[in-house]
Amino acid sequence: MTDEKIQFEKKVDEEWKQQAIEEKEQLSKQEEKEPQELPPPDFNTYLASLSAQSLIALGQMENPLTKKKEVNLIQAHYLIDLLSMLKEKTKGNLTRDEEDNFQNLLYNLQLLYVKVSQKNSR
Repeated sequence: MTDEKIQFEKKVDEEWKQQAIEEKEQLSKQEEKEPQELPPPDFNTYLASLSAQSLIALGQMENPLTKKKEVNLIQAHYLIDLLSMLKEKTKGNLTRDEEDNFQNLLYNLQLLYVKVSQKNSR
């Protein structure tokens, strides 16, 4: 081998680089225009969140972490018990709409729990 140095020519695709810069700037401007604001919290939204967690545990919705529908009866039971406790603790402090929504949600989750647990015990 000789002591000659091999030189590599570095090629940079300037057009692609410029396009990436422009896209980044465009996204930045879009984020400035559309601030990511969440709706104000309310009780029905909170119930929907707990309900969604229950449905995931009952295998009715895809788990966002695993991207699979998985049944976890222990977690589902805990979440339904949590909702039952919350129902007792909020008695007399909810609007009629919130109370009706809560009652229907809890009843449907309890019914679904029984169906899923019976199906999984076979």
